[in-house]
Amino acid sequence: MLARAGNRMARSVRRQAARVDIVLPMTPVKNDIRLSVTARDRVTQELRNSPCLRRHLDDPAGIARMTRDELLSLAEKCEIDVEKIVEDVHKHGEGMESVLTPEEMERFNHSQRYPAFKGAIRVPITFGLGGEKSERLFRVKYSYTPEWDYYDVEKQQPMRGWEGGSRQHEIWAVPGENGLDQKPKWISADILTEIGVLSEAQELLIDDLIDEQCRAEDRRRRKAAGLDARKKQS
Repeated sequence: MLARAGNRMARSVRRQAARVDIVLPMTPVKNDIRLSVTARDRVTQELRNSPCLRRHLDDPAGIARMTRDELLSLAEKCEIDVEKIVEDVHKHGEGMESVLTPEEMERFNHSQRYPAFKGAIRVPITFGLGGEKSERLFRVKYSYTPEWDYYDVEKQQPMRGWEGGSRQHEIWAVPGENGLDQKPKWISADILTEIGVLSEAQELLIDDLIDEQCRAEDRRRRKAAGLDARKKQS
């Protein structure tokens, strides 16, 4: 009876020794491997098809919950060439998923769906022709996600999004005495953004005005949320 009990215990020890849980110390991984969404999916598929996966992981579903380092460590134990997969995705992949990591993809998608700021700036603009001048109002409507941390109204927390945005340029057209019954209205002025129309200094001025307005809005949001509105955006 003691012998049988000893055999059972030995078999149990062997089974436990054959299993490597993902919370145990990992095989060192290369920190410079950039695992895009597509590359991670490819590595995950290779792991699920690997005949040695069960020797290292009891539940294959746990792969989806692994961090980058855990995934790379497991791939190395299963002798999967991650660098070759990453290189193949880089050469033949399509779309943002083949370039961005899952964390970057989440930031990109969030900023595309919920730009950090939306608004408009208005500045006077002067047209001169044949010695005659006319004053009009120039408006830039924008959606903008800055490079600095901001308070996100959707997530209700400070975050750093994916920098980018879009603009729509308009001029307040005011018909003269010969304008019959036409009324003042905003008309498209996107042609002014063609290279060479506005000076570089004027383009930078527009950038600065938008950024300044967004920083002021961010301070207002933080104050409304009970955060330190004086905290410097970097």
